[in-house]
Amino acid sequence: MNDGKKQILTYNWINKILLNGNKVDNMEINWCELIITDADGNRLHCFSFVTDLEITKKNVEEIISAGRARWKIENENNNTLKTKGYNLAHNYGHGNKHLSQNLCSLNILAFLFHTIQEFSDENYIKLRKDMVTRIEFFHSLVFLTRFFVVKNYDKMIEFILYSQDDDKIDMGIYLDV
Repeated sequence: MNDGKKQILTYNWINKILLNGNKVDNMEINWCELIITDADGNRLHCFSFVTDLEITKKNVEEIISAGRARWKIENENNNTLKTKGYNLAHNYGHGNKHLSQNLCSLNILAFLFHTIQEFSDENYIKLRKDMVTRIEFFHSLVFLTRFFVVKNYDKMIEFILYSQDDDKIDMGIYLDV
């Protein structure tokens, strides 16, 4: 039941099928799907996954659950990279060879760096609580790095964090100007 409404879950699977039909030297995969319908038989959702694990009646629910969890994590991360200030959707098609891959890699590394900070850096955690959105945070970074040479990232975070407190603010101490 979902929201008090009856739902019917149907699991389908098949093992050892060729990924690309009947082509020679093709990879064998195992495929499964979950179809969710309402009591009237109307299809509400359909999820399908491919794995190298053998799928059985005993493990099909677990495999689909793991597949849905992985999809959710990937989808949420990609959404963050596209809409929360990392601008991953920007067209990085500039350059002759590998610029787009390099810029994308740097973007993902920045996301990783900020994610680690969210768990380990007290000032970063306080700052992110003060700034409701990542975009507001990034605008502050862009402003400071556009107009000042910042030699110490931690000091820059402190400067942003304490800039509202007149007793602690001394731009020279934080930004080395």
